[in-house]
Amino acid sequence: SMDTSATDPTPLVCSHGFSGSWRHWVPIVPTLEQHHDVHVARLAGHARGPALPAGTEITVIALADQLERDLDHAGIGQAHLVGNSLGGWLALELAARGRALSVTALAPALGWQARGPHLRKLALKLKATHAACTRIAPYAEFALKPPRLRRTLFHKGMVHGERLTVIEAAAFVRDTLRCTIYDELMHSFLNTEHQLADIDCPVQIAWSQ
Repeated sequence: SMDTSATDPTPLVCSHGFSGSWRHWVPIVPTLEQHHDVHVARLAGHARGPALPAGTEITVIALADQLERDLDHAGIGQAHLVGNSLGGWLALELAARGRALSVTALAPALGWQARGPHLRKLALKLKATHAACTRIAPYAEFALKPPRLRRTLFHKGMVHGERLTVIEAAAFVRDTLRCTIYDELMHSFLNTEHQLADIDCPVQIAWSQ
């Protein structure tokens, strides 16, 4: 048989952010699939993601361990890794483990000083977002009808939140509440100092203005 490895699309793994879901990548998957074999990760403890093994301490490293197991199960050895926020951190962590052909980290978590008032500010923002989603979720299809409200609610994560349909916005809100490890994971990444091992593949880090 002919060796087609040179022409087969390389795997690309997309990882979403803290309390997010696979839905975040849906708008760009068709474009990415023109060039890669795309795998959209479903992070442990998040919407439609696997549960962590019983007794596992809930940390970002535990999520990285589970993501590695998921890639193994999918037959993915090395891949181009793309991640946003928590997903960016996971992409860098997996790269340090030798699993990456390249990394594109979009505003990755871990990109902060290990101590300081900025962490308290981040915790307040995350708690406020969770509280807002909790209030809106029961009647999200009605509450999110005004485009201006969709833009305001999602402005920290997207420039044009009003471009989400009401159905998409409602799913976005409810997926946040499907993160079953919200408090424990937030406490872990805000209160633990982490350091990556060396990475020997190309890395691109992007921050919005």
